[in-house]
Amino acid sequence: MASTSPPADQRRRLRRKVLANLAGLVLVVAGIQILRVNRRFLARAIQPPLWREAALVGCVAFYAYFSWFGLRAVLAGLLR
Repeated sequence: MASTSPPADQRRRLRRKVLANLAGLVLVVAGIQILRVNRRFLARAIQPPLWREAALVGCVAFYAYFSWFGLRAVLAGLLR
């Protein structure tokens, strides 16, 4: 009887993809939290400049984009 589970190398690659995309999601959540804390709780005098917040929004968008498509591809591969 043949085994239907993927070889160990494929499982390792899949695990790396899942973990990398979950790390991207963590960065998205952390970036949103940092923006919220900076805007809501920091005094105006110590808030970061607007260009730094714009850079943070860019990073959040970058990681959200790639995490979305990466996790979607991984889930599609798991459901095959």
